Amino acid sequence: MASTLVAKGHPAFGQNNGLHVTLQPDGSLTSWIDESPAPPDQPQPDVPDTAARQAD
Repeated sequence: MASTLVAKGHPAFGQNNGLHVTLQPDGSLTSWIDESPAPPDQPQPDVPDTAARQAD
């Protein structure tokens, strides 16, 4: 769903799903997104040590 920003002599601000937008009265637009945390490290599968078995 889209919204309309109207700047009548002052900045207009909007945000949606982490996206922030500022519209200045002169028509310039600034936008940024929220920082999101990195996903947690995925556990590595247990892989048998084939080199140890070959030494037997």
